[in-house]
Amino acid sequence: MTGLWIEPVVETSRWWWFAVTLGVSTLLVVAFSPRRRAAMGAIRLAAAHGSTVVVPLAGVFIVRSGFRHAYELDGRGFWEAMWLSLLWMLGFILVGQFAVRTVPPTSWLIRDLRQATRDVWADRFRRWFGRR
Repeated sequence: MTGLWIEPVVETSRWWWFAVTLGVSTLLVVAFSPRRRAAMGAIRLAAAHGSTVVVPLAGVFIVRSGFRHAYELDGRGFWEAMWLSLLWMLGFILVGQFAVRTVPPTSWLIRDLRQATRDVWADRFRRWFGRR
């Protein structure tokens, strides 16, 4: 195949790495963000954080690795496969982030997460600079 379009080949291990990375990062945020957890609740914080990182992680683990592997199987060189898969990954992340940030219910969760983060940092600055 000589064109840009090619069917991605995603191995099962990539899905496992994606799931483990998403789960561990969400667990760490929920465990080590007590003020945001108190402001939003553990479930809403986990859902909001998960919805913000799911697209970039899927772009790296699923889309890029799938296209890179497919391009290499198609007989393209290593660097050509890397650059073409980078193009697909960036396009996926841009479109996916736009969708996640604008389509409810994830847009509501992200808005609440940003507000909780602003409130936490405003409180920290007030404490640090003695305005409390």
